[in-house]
This record gives sequence, structure tokens and C-alpha cells, in this order.
Amino acid sequence: MIEEGNKSAVRMMLPFALLVLVFLFLVFKLVSRGDEAETYVAGCGEGERQVHAVEGDTCWAIAETNGLSVDALLSLRGNQGVDCGNLRVGQGICVPASK
Repeated sequence: MIEEGNKSAVRMMLPFALLVLVFLFLVFKLVSRGDEAETYVAGCGEGERQVHAVEGDTCWAIAETNGLSVDALLSLRGNQGVDCGNLRVGQGICVPASK
């Protein structure tokens, strides 16, 4: 139990503690959102569309499905930052639009 003399000190510290908790929560949300921001490509070029990697996808499989080589896939506008060794589920990759 808190002693009578300490109750006023605890009451004064409570708003500060709540502000610290809210700040830490916002920092955590901002940091964890960094991964989501990388899942989408900034913009594909004209005549291209965006596909999202699914579990088990590789650059080679995506390129082959769209009739490209891996080098041709990576040279498309919007794919400059794609790291084939670290392809994540949901990551956007530009491919030629179907005709």
C-alpha cells in the first residue's frame, strides 16, 4: 500500500508516466511500420503492373512466369531496389502487363 505522504507524489508522476508510455507506443508503431513501407514498389513504368510476392516465390520464378530473365525483371522501372536474396512475402515487383 502507498503511504499517505507518497500518494501526492504518485499522482504527480502519473501523467508523466502516461506520456512516456504513449511516446514509446508511437515509436514502436513507427518502427514496425518500416517493413510495410518496403512492401510496395514506388511506381511501375508504362505497360507494367505490380505483383506481390507470395510464400515460396523467388525472382527466378516470377521472371519465368512472366517470360523474362532475372536480369530483365530487375531492370524494369521500379525494381531497382529489389533484393532477390531477401524477397519478402507481400513485396511488390513490377512485371510487364499482360496483353
